[in-house]
Amino acid sequence: MGRFPVWGNLGASADEVFYGLPAFGREGIKIARHIVSGATDDPDLSPDEVLAAAVEPLREFIAREFVPSVERFVGAEHCHYTNTATQDYIPDLHPDNEQIAIGAGFSGHGFKLAPVSGRILAELVTQGSSSIAEFEAMRDTFAIGGPQPSR
Repeated sequence: MGRFPVWGNLGASADEVFYGLPAFGREGIKIARHIVSGATDDPDLSPDEVLAAAVEPLREFIAREFVPSVERFVGAEHCHYTNTATQDYIPDLHPDNEQIAIGAGFSGHGFKLAPVSGRILAELVTQGSSSIAEFEAMRDTFAIGGPQPSR
């Protein structure tokens, strides 16, 4: 498959968020639709069978956006993951002990962002800030409890 990247496509609405991952431990690439279904999902219950109607928007996206076209559809499954209320994850230092880093609520992005998240958390604990300029510029957005006064 070569060097197929992790990618995201943010559509015109919350129902049009698609993303993908390279082949990893299974046949083919992962092409997925991000849907938030609410706080009532029970992680201990197996999700129901994937209905054809739920897959249709994904098939339409693939037909519209992929060139060359996808050769074959291997399968479909549900993925459960935690979300914060804003769908922003929390990489921050513990408010009472800055020797403890907290990485939580990755809203389905943990796998895709694991290397940079690990670097940010390690640098927060060891240096008090991150060398990732984009994170530092938005750091208050991701803070425990939301935006905080300037540090």
